[in-house]
Amino acid sequence: MDISEREYLAERLDDQINWYDKKSIECQKYYKRWKRAEIVAAALIPVLTSFSSGLRWIAIVIGALGACIALFESILSLHKYHENWIEYRGICETLRQEKYMYLTRTGIYKIADGAFNLLVERVESVISKENVNWANLHANEQKKEEPSAASACFKRLVSFLEDIRFTWILFAVDSSNNPISGRGF
Repeated sequence: MDISEREYLAERLDDQINWYDKKSIECQKYYKRWKRAEIVAAALIPVLTSFSSGLRWIAIVIGALGACIALFESILSLHKYHENWIEYRGICETLRQEKYMYLTRTGIYKIADGAFNLLVERVESVISKENVNWANLHANEQKKEEPSAASACFKRLVSFLEDIRFTWILFAVDSSNNPISGRGF
């Protein structure tokens, strides 16, 4: 079965460029959303800590924000949005470069005979290599990093909770000498 140059460009190359472009944009969007949420939660912790004197519910909110930060980081680590965003963007741009070099007959595509065959070989090599890399990355990192990523998040959460406990001890000492602490301030 022979496939024409036009069919290959439209059905295979353009389709792959569009897929990688779409996936790159999607991963970027998710990565930035989770990171923004993490940044907001982290920024709220010191602000709320300054108001927590004598207010137990603020300490609970601070603890929940710390847990959210650990959760957000775990989700980012598990789904690898940042790594996939960068990888998919690189593949998309590589495929685009191959396409435009071929269409303008520049670079290695200056040759008159066999330019289409060379394009197909190079494009399929890029796609195949990316598929193998993706499978290896996700298989190896799930075996190696899931426990360490989870334990790192757990360690950060424990450290954060210890900081909150220390902050409460400081506030308890301070509130015993603070005449307005009995009024709920």
